[in-house]
Amino acid sequence: MKRYAAGILALTLVLGGGAFSGISPLYEVSSFIEVSAEEQTENQAESVILTGSWEGTYTGHNGSTKIERKIKLNIFKQEEGRFVGSATIDEGENGSYYLKGTIDTESGDLFFKGEEWILNPSNFSFGEFKGKIDENGDFTGTVDGSDDKPFTLKKTSDEFTDSSISLENIPTDWIGEYDGKHNSTTVRRNYEFHIKEVNEDGSFNGIAVLSPSDKAEAKYGASGSYNFKGNIDTETGHIHMQGNEWIDYPIGYDNFDFIELYGTLSPEDGTIKGGTERGIWDMQVIDFTKVKTASSFTLGKDNNSFSHSNSKKDISGFEGYDNYYINDEYYKKLTNSLEKGEKDRIDATINSKWGGSCYGIATTMGLAFEGKIDIDDINSNSAESYYLMSYPKNDDKLISSINYYQLTQLLDRCSKDKISISNTYGGTIFNDLKNWSADNDSLSIFLKTLVRSCNNDHVNMLCMGYKNGFLSTGGHSILVTGSRFDEDAQEYVVELYDENSVGEEEAKGKFTEMRIKKDYSDFKLYEPNGDVIDKSNYRSFALIDWEKMHDVILDEKPADDGRTTLTIKFSDFIRIESENGKYIEYDGESFKGDMNIYGVDDLTGENDPNGCISFITDNSDNFFITKSNGQVDLEVSSANGYMSIEGTGITGAELSEANGIKVEGKNIDFDAAISNYGENSRAANVIKVSGKSEGNFDINRDENKDITVKADKPIKDGTLTYIRDTKTKNVKLDDTATAKINSELPVGSLTGDADLDDNINVKDIALMASHIKGIKPLSQEQFAAADTDHNSNINVKDIAMVASHIKGIKALK
Repeated sequence: MKRYAAGILALTLVLGGGAFSGISPLYEVSSFIEVSAEEQTENQAESVILTGSWEGTYTGHNGSTKIERKIKLNIFKQEEGRFVGSATIDEGENGSYYLKGTIDTESGDLFFKGEEWILNPSNFSFGEFKGKIDENGDFTGTVDGSDDKPFTLKKTSDEFTDSSISLENIPTDWIGEYDGKHNSTTVRRNYEFHIKEVNEDGSFNGIAVLSPSDKAEAKYGASGSYNFKGNIDTETGHIHMQGNEWIDYPIGYDNFDFIELYGTLSPEDGTIKGGTERGIWDMQVIDFTKVKTASSFTLGKDNNSFSHSNSKKDISGFEGYDNYYINDEYYKKLTNSLEKGEKDRIDATINSKWGGSCYGIATTMGLAFEGKIDIDDINSNSAESYYLMSYPKNDDKLISSINYYQLTQLLDRCSKDKISISNTYGGTIFNDLKNWSADNDSLSIFLKTLVRSCNNDHVNMLCMGYKNGFLSTGGHSILVTGSRFDEDAQEYVVELYDENSVGEEEAKGKFTEMRIKKDYSDFKLYEPNGDVIDKSNYRSFALIDWEKMHDVILDEKPADDGRTTLTIKFSDFIRIESENGKYIEYDGESFKGDMNIYGVDDLTGENDPNGCISFITDNSDNFFITKSNGQVDLEVSSANGYMSIEGTGITGAELSEANGIKVEGKNIDFDAAISNYGENSRAANVIKVSGKSEGNFDINRDENKDITVKADKPIKDGTLTYIRDTKTKNVKLDDTATAKINSELPVGSLTGDADLDDNINVKDIALMASHIKGIKPLSQEQFAAADTDHNSNINVKDIAMVASHIKGIKALK
């Protein structure tokens, strides 16, 4: 009986250099194939069965030294004088590859050579194996025709692993990881790729998505997506692919190259085992059936029942509120331990025009659903569910709660790039910022994170900004309640609840959806009002992390970051420069500049046709608006103070912490605000000046910190608004070119503090008694403080309440 070879492997020759690690397939070895002498014919080669497993040795070299290496073959295809298989060298230590060969049925000559590497850690090259089947059934011969490079292979089994595949049956979607590079460092990255088209010759194209891996240091994290091309060899199952065009270039990189990926596609389960020049490439087929999750978020229970409006109608939730009112309790909670500038910014915003509270509504709704706050924490009417609470306009605690969370967006520590799971920005809005170090993701990674972040019985909050026509709309916040995969459409469907869906005909609101392509290359978000948000008009997305939000909001001793926050309303054109010449510029579509940017926050809940965005940058004593189209809206907030200028007709401005605000232009209609440093404990924190000026004007602050308004010509329709915490006082400004501002003017008072010294004691009772007896009447402001029950009358009941407060029996509110 003679044993004949059932498979062949290509011998490799060492070229030297390089290192490569990966996973080599293991092949089973079993029985020999027996062929009787009687079955042999004169044309022996015609009866040789090569398919099966072979083992042996060949002579290679290591540098100039010859070395004997072990080799195993897995021959899985033989037809019409050709055969196909794979080879493993030194048990995989020195790699593996696919081979193809021929057998001459006339002469019995056999030949094979490697075709494609599976793994090549030693940087070998392919050698040519030529020989014959000898009388013992062994395949013997030489490598590259050199007599001093012999090889011998014996068949060990007729079993083999067939890696050939059919193009009709290959999967199109995989998820896994690979080893790439960051300069000279090998970096593990997560990887997902989706084949869009496969041609008859095995060539294909598609979209790949890369993202950071928890197996690599965060500093090497990269995310992006790109188009790729590749090829599948149906005879071997070998797959090779490489990117050719970026869709989302990895943020923070300037020399990110497309890495070459190659491996074996399993015909059994579709997995891919392979490598790159740095290490592994390991992929599994995506199981879309696993992407099917939804929370138990219920309309008529967990949502709101009021429309997001302050207009006069039955279902309006904010009717009668023209600003961001919060009561004293929530104000103290919000501003506790804040530096002056951040606190003054909040004071100014509280007393600004109400423009929506969607962020506050979605936040309270989500935190209540997640169990991080109780319903009783945000309403005073013992409601059993969010839906059954009184409207905010009828519940001081509820409207204060909603606006409290709405205003947390103004805290630097609560900017969306700091409290989000993932956030992204549209188009090229920030591509030309040279020194932008804010943490954000590519659109593809954000969409992937959004789909994968949904968990049963949980909701997330999605914040977004987008454009409508030619105007940038304000931001909006809604809840994400689940996701699934639509097999028919080959899209992910993210389920959403938008609190703006509540209306006269939809008292319980309604769900809507966001549809995302399975390769994350595109999306469409359908709003309840019929608007569609897609790649062409979105500005930003942020997926909020409840844990991060909860932790930073409750931080009682927030650290000063030593930086300044610039808040800009989107307009057609504005350029802002710091004192060292660094600048940031907006042209109506995107930002550019060399100013250092450490954080970005696209604010939501603004109904103004121009939304707001904040940048955290370096401190500067002066900021200059050097160019504008006449429409300006800028806030400057640092630890030391706050300034703002808003209006039309403005061509330039300077905002200086030391000197105040200087404005240039013609026919200016403006609102300006500046921090006040008055020593009176009840003086305003912020003073706002508004009016109309035909030309340039200044709001000066001198060395004594006194503030004066000076203009080229008299300011018309002028008003001074003194802001202290949640209280304001308006004073008409006479038509004049020069006006000194009373920085010590008191604003507001403590209930029961009749003498306005910010202390409640027996002196206050004496003044109240004198007023009741008609001896000495209280001033208007004293009267407001002494009227403890707010019934517009001062009597012994008010004295009793002050006495009770002093004795510690019942504190005044």
